[in-house]
Amino acid sequence: MEIVTVLREFGMPTVFLLCGGYAVWQGAQWVATRVVIPLQDRHFAFLSHLQQHLDTMAQTQSQLVSDLRRLSETVEMLEQRMATWESRR
Repeated sequence: MEIVTVLREFGMPTVFLLCGGYAVWQGAQWVATRVVIPLQDRHFAFLSHLQQHLDTMAQTQSQLVSDLRRLSETVEMLEQRMATWESRR
């Protein structure tokens, strides 16, 4: 169908509506490729870095718990030795 035939059969407002729809479609495609996809890629990169940092934090926290337990055991042992030492005095 040629543009002149479309103009005769459907009128000028319909042609403007089709042109506007096409412009909106092209604009949406531009926004998707230039804005949405790069934003999505950066967001996924951020999430992967965040996951790495959370894993590191979990390992550090586990190490801290282990060290704290060992320190607590050492303090308890020293308290027992001090109690034994004071009872001998």
